[in-house]
Formats: sequence, C-alpha cells, structure tokens
Amino acid sequence: MEIHELYRQINTCLQKYNVPREYFFNINERELHFNKYITDLLSGNFKFYNALCNIYFPQSHLDHYNHFTSFAKFESIISSGSIFAFCVRRRFHENEFLTFYSNYGFDGYKDRIGENYPSLAEDICDNIYYISFTKSILSDEDNRYMWKNFGDEGNGVRLFFKINILDNRIAELRQMNYAQRLELLEELIQIANAAYLKLLFARISRIGFFNLPGDYSVENEHRLLINSGNFERGELDSFKYFRIPINTINPNGVEIVLDKIHVRSEALRKQVINLLALDSRFSNVVVDIEYSM
Repeated sequence: MEIHELYRQINTCLQKYNVPREYFFNINERELHFNKYITDLLSGNFKFYNALCNIYFPQSHLDHYNHFTSFAKFESIISSGSIFAFCVRRRFHENEFLTFYSNYGFDGYKDRIGENYPSLAEDICDNIYYISFTKSILSDEDNRYMWKNFGDEGNGVRLFFKINILDNRIAELRQMNYAQRLELLEELIQIANAAYLKLLFARISRIGFFNLPGDYSVENEHRLLINSGNFERGELDSFKYFRIPINTINPNGVEIVLDKIHVRSEALRKQVINLLALDSRFSNVVVDIEYSM
C-alpha cells in the first residue's frame, strides 16, 4: 500500500470520529514513519495520543476536585503541606492496565525480559506517578459510596482542591474511561494490519493509565499523572512515591490548592480547624459539616 494512501486512510478515520484537524497527519512534514510499524515516535507531536485522549480521556477543567481520605492521612497532608503521588506500578500490580494492553495487542512488554531490557514496570510504571480525584458534584448514591469506601465511612474528610496544570509535558489531568471500547484505536489498528504493519505511537503506554476494564464509574475518577523528574522519592508498602506541595508555589508542573473541607460532625470540624490553624498556608480554608449521606 502506498504511503499517500495510508496517510489518507488514517486522516479519514480521524475525521470519521470528529477528531480536531490539528491532529491530522501532514505527509509533507513526514509526520509518520513506516517500517515494521506505522509510528509518530520520531515526529514528537503526540498526534495519535492526543487524538485518542480528545475523544476518550478528555482533559479535566472542573472548578473543584474532591479527594476523600481518612483523618489520619489528612493529618499527614496538612502537617507536611503536601499530598502523596504514588507510582503507577501500584495499580499495575492490581492488573488495572494489563487487560487494556492485551485487548489491543500492545503487550510486547512481555517480550522485554532479560538483562538488556527493563520490564514495563521498571521502565514506565516506576517513572510516572498519579493522584486520584473525583468530581465535586456527586449524586447521593455516589456520595455515599465515596464516603464509605474512601472517607473512612464518614469518619474521614472530603477535601476540595483547585488544580491548575502548569506544564503539560510534566503533568496531565484527565477523566477516566470506564469499560468503553476505543473504536477509533481499533480502526487505526485495522488500517495498520491491512498494510501488514503494526501501530506504535508516542505515549502509547499512558492510554492504559486512563482506561479501566471494569465499571467503576461510581468513583467518577479524574486522574492526575505526573512524570517523576528529579523529585525526591520515598517508599511505602514497597511502592515509590513523592510529595507534591499544596497551597504554595509549585515547580512540579501542577498547582494544587486546598480551599474547602467537608466533615461529618461538629467534633471533627473542630479538630480540622485546630489543625489548619497551625499553618498559615491553610488560613483561608473553609470547613463545613456535610449532613446528607
């Protein structure tokens, strides 16, 4: 199959799914390369990745994001002035990504075994970190679920954050896709296979980080992914993490500001207020009691 025809088929496929034209491929710029693969790895523009994210994992632009947690973990957040970001290997061991990679034939990492090649977990899952948030406007049913499963059955706290992505090369915040077929990806793979090629694109591994095989939509997750960079890292339960400063100037590609907290009782509200009073960074944080559950 001629290269011009492959470009035409790929762009027609993108158009079919209403992908913005900025993600179409320009043959004059040689944005795609063909050997054993159809790939955009050498172009550095992430067009395949951005096209798929545009449809299935849109960037989040909510006014607030919630994070439900126990009071003990909340104390750690306030005392350190930071929030944990864990390496995604933590989720990889829960088989969160494996189904996606197998379903779409991106499981070549299984062959990367031996002295010369690091495993997928070492190469990728130890160098990308995440924090899970949920949206701040929840149905009564979803709200009860979040309090029960993440808010220590009402004895924890519900944190309200404003999140601003400062550098898309370092951090991205996207809405999770739950068990929805990625039909655009399927058709792109079919185009490659018809030409006896395989599809390989930049940031291909990240797609799996935003896609869940089961129906966990009740969690309404918006996932923040951050490159590890040179941040100082620790280890907890055998998984690496680093802390992202909150309510302060942040060099980590993302700004996270805590400005409101919900609790379930007056006694807990007083404890939270007393804890916040110890750090001037949290002097303007509003603490309310949430009665419905």
